[in-house]
Amino acid sequence: MSGSLVRLVSRLKIASTLVMASCLAVGLAMSSSAASAGDRTLWFDSGRPNSEAFQAVNILANAATEGLEPSDYHALALQQSITQAAEGSALDDETITHLDAVLTTSMQRYLADLHFGRLDPRLLDENYSDPPQGRLEPFSYLQNAVLEHRLPAAIRDATPAAPAYARLRDALALYRELASDPRLETRLPPLPGKKLEVGHTYAGIAALTQRLVALGDLPADMSTPHRYTQDLVEGIRAFQERHGLATDGVVGKNTFEQLNISPAQRVRQIELTLERLRRTPLLRGPRMIEINIPEFMLRAYEINNGQVEIKLTSKVIVGKALDTRTPIFNEDMRYIEFSPYWNIPPSIELSEVIPRLRRDPGYFQQQGYEF
Repeated sequence: MSGSLVRLVSRLKIASTLVMASCLAVGLAMSSSAASAGDRTLWFDSGRPNSEAFQAVNILANAATEGLEPSDYHALALQQSITQAAEGSALDDETITHLDAVLTTSMQRYLADLHFGRLDPRLLDENYSDPPQGRLEPFSYLQNAVLEHRLPAAIRDATPAAPAYARLRDALALYRELASDPRLETRLPPLPGKKLEVGHTYAGIAALTQRLVALGDLPADMSTPHRYTQDLVEGIRAFQERHGLATDGVVGKNTFEQLNISPAQRVRQIELTLERLRRTPLLRGPRMIEINIPEFMLRAYEINNGQVEIKLTSKVIVGKALDTRTPIFNEDMRYIEFSPYWNIPPSIELSEVIPRLRRDPGYFQQQGYEF
């Protein structure tokens, strides 16, 4: 065995212990026999890496496509070690055992992060956890996938099935590509007034056009106009719709702020959103209702023949993060009450209703309240 491979395996022995401790810290039940399937190794046959070993290190090397960090799984070192093991002389049993154990542990951690998320929701005051029935157990899931020669398919099956996840993953790839363009990292010039409307001149027209083309809100062959034209208005409307803004085609304060968020910042936002989707218990039954609090939206889903269909969308009211935080939880729905009779909580009476009533004696009648 070459000296470089010995050093890599030596470092990975330590990494294996650290990775295992990290997985246990987030409540993952790792099997004590995770290093191998019985007396045989998972990733080596006759002293050489098998095809699944190469699939595994490629999966780890591409962890960034899922918004994960390849270095968390020692992807580069493992890829180098497996390549050297395939090209060099046969390894001794001890080295194979250690390398097999490290690759197994890294793949377990990757599976757990991909399927459950990297953080326990309860650490973030989110009141939900995975049901014990049907819970994916990383080692047995991984072992079966390797022995059945279906590792890539098993990884796809462990990926969150929420409808938004695949779209976000595509957006992540797009914004990573855009982040390499230094022109998109530069802020747009200040607006000539409080807002930019049709017919206005603007020093940043060329930069604005270029940004909308890069983001796909304007066609690629769009030429730069001399002022804010109707073509640019349509591009801004497309941008506003994608970002949950009022689609008035006017570049005001909120639209301008969103335009100046760099692709690198968007990459980080998307990575965090993918993490939230991984740890959010979606698609647990044939029918589900989900409320996206930051988006102020409710969606009702139904699964038909394995396909997720959105049956209903509705706006919702949520609390303020500091004072009236909306609780985050999951629960089986036992009944639905339509047009419920609602009593105002005492905290809202004191902080909102009574002060409003003092300012406007007709407030109760306007709102249909009973005292």
